[in-house]
Amino acid sequence: MSSLSSLEKETALSCCPVCEAKLSSKSDVYCRACGAKVILKCSKCQQAVRAADKFCAHCGAKRWQMLELWRNNAWDQSTIARVGVVAAVAGAWLALYVVLRRRVM
Repeated sequence: MSSLSSLEKETALSCCPVCEAKLSSKSDVYCRACGAKVILKCSKCQQAVRAADKFCAHCGAKRWQMLELWRNNAWDQSTIARVGVVAAVAGAWLALYVVLRRRVM
């Protein structure tokens, strides 16, 4: 386990952002239940950020949560990702249905 900086300890969470399991220690870098990374880093400035933050508190960069979930191999366990995939598949199916109905008529 790597040692955490004081900034990373401040941003440490009490529960996993992916499976919502309670973390046993603020120094945990990974969730013990699902293995997801608990302390994330901003893709622009590489500072520690919380999973629920929409913007980085240090540089103000917008966080792309779906991309970060994919990078951390946790997108398949996230409710947001599941809803997004279902919406994309439903939209594609509906578009295909409309196109094929117009061709038949």
